[in-house]
Amino acid sequence: MKKMTTGLMLLLGQLSFAQIQIVSADLPQSGDVLYQENATWTGNWDLEESGANLTWNVGSTNVTLLGSTTTTDCMPMSGAPVAYQFFFGSPFDQEHYSAYHTVTALPQLPLDQLPLPVPITLEDAYAFYQNRSDRFALTGFGLTISGLPTGAAGDPVDVIYPLPLTYGLDQTNDAYFNYQIPTLGSYTTAQTRRTQVLAYGTMNYFGTNYPVIKVKSTVNADDILVVDQFGLNLPFARPEAIEYKWLTPGINVPLLQINTTAGAVSSTLVYDATSASMAELNDMPQLQIFPNPSSDLLFANIASGSTYRIVDLTGRVVLSGLYEKQNGINVQSLPIGNYFFQTDAATIQWIKN
Repeated sequence: MKKMTTGLMLLLGQLSFAQIQIVSADLPQSGDVLYQENATWTGNWDLEESGANLTWNVGSTNVTLLGSTTTTDCMPMSGAPVAYQFFFGSPFDQEHYSAYHTVTALPQLPLDQLPLPVPITLEDAYAFYQNRSDRFALTGFGLTISGLPTGAAGDPVDVIYPLPLTYGLDQTNDAYFNYQIPTLGSYTTAQTRRTQVLAYGTMNYFGTNYPVIKVKSTVNADDILVVDQFGLNLPFARPEAIEYKWLTPGINVPLLQINTTAGAVSSTLVYDATSASMAELNDMPQLQIFPNPSSDLLFANIASGSTYRIVDLTGRVVLSGLYEKQNGINVQSLPIGNYFFQTDAATIQWIKN
């Protein structure tokens, strides 16, 4: 999971920013967990606004947080079902070679339009993503259909972001996905995605300033269900979907994402910094000191240069400094007794003997 320290966050809050770009390292990687909070957009921005050195203010005046977080696990390909590793995990197929997979929603097939009931079951849907220097792409899907794992590799894949994302970029990509459905026929999706970087500038996001670029993704897609036994082609067009996303380096989801469907705002997501920070703390290794008890030298599993404090039972700091892994901490001068060893992130009890 990517880390952003408190010091960097404070520094960002005091700076104005020049033009930036978004590269592969700024986007989701295998092992990341993505945190986005659902919200209601109450602002009146011109979503089509474009230009250089713009400013956007996001806060309680234009966003109502709904208190529910959408969490997405970017799971390593080694943990994907074996059948899908063949489709999306082979380094010999660079077009579909994926960085990670996620659990996704089941496709909504119009089976109710068939003249007779067809016993088809859909389970365990996955999406596969590629993150490389020139693009971030959805390479395909996996779906268990009537008990059989079935892959739908993009031909071509859906390029979500051509990389690097820089101000003025305007690129259109086609994508095509096809499922073969046993005993029924096939289900295909054909889409066109246009990616535009409309603007760059500074976003004040609940009191902290970030350098951002504004990306517009316009998706037009059509689906077709082909039923061989009835000789039917059932097309169903999706309404035009547009995503407006404000991206910043170092955070793997948009600070703000406003989605529209058929011209109306349909959903809003914001970066859930609180959940991301809590998860970051939980991911930190547990603080350890040794030996404990000790009489002369004390060592800890913290990095050299980390700040430490030794506090007595009254709360008085009796020893502090920058930790040196090679030398440890000389505690010979301290009286025998009970103490607390502290870092900026954790506290542990220690005994001087």
